[in-house]
Amino acid sequence: MLSVDKLAALDLSQWLRSGQKAGQRLHINQATVSRRVQHALRVFELGLLKREQEWELQGSEQSLALLALERHVHQTARWGGHAPLRIEGTYWSGPLLLTPAPEGWLGGRHDTVGVQRPQQWLRDRVIDAWLTGGPDWPEADDPELCTLQLCTMPVHLVVAPEHPLLLQLERGEPLSWDDVAAFHRWPCRPVPTPRWRPACGPWACGAAPPV
Repeated sequence: MLSVDKLAALDLSQWLRSGQKAGQRLHINQATVSRRVQHALRVFELGLLKREQEWELQGSEQSLALLALERHVHQTARWGGHAPLRIEGTYWSGPLLLTPAPEGWLGGRHDTVGVQRPQQWLRDRVIDAWLTGGPDWPEADDPELCTLQLCTMPVHLVVAPEHPLLLQLERGEPLSWDDVAAFHRWPCRPVPTPRWRPACGPWACGAAPPV
């Protein structure tokens, strides 16, 4: 068994990608975070490798399995009110709804691109909740995660006054994706949002058309 404070240092260092950020959430200095992380790694005979700005655990399957069991115990303790719960957001939900973090919760950095990493944190029991938008959420039959729809949010197309698209609407002519695609727009990076991108069509992600 590992104490709550030592495993929290490891979890938050991975989740927040920074010992300094972990210390701020836990109200301890970075040196203390480092000592606690090293202690946790020794207990489970694991190592940490930084790859593309993310800390990844390295070790045998048995060591990783033992850590997973320990995280399950600690998450149960958080659910019981023995430590703050942990919630991650997105670029929009974090600043809008999770800043400051709700009472009894620790908030994340809310800057992770894509959906795979937050879902993995949930599956690994590093975090307890993720406030995101659809449709890139877990499947309804996911055996590990449950999706609760809290609200719906309309998507708006914003253009300047006298824009041809606005004039087209004012003439009573409907807009299509092809109409919108004819104009410059801010291209999205090719991030791993496998269901959102097809739903918006090729216009949503990609380079703007040439002048």
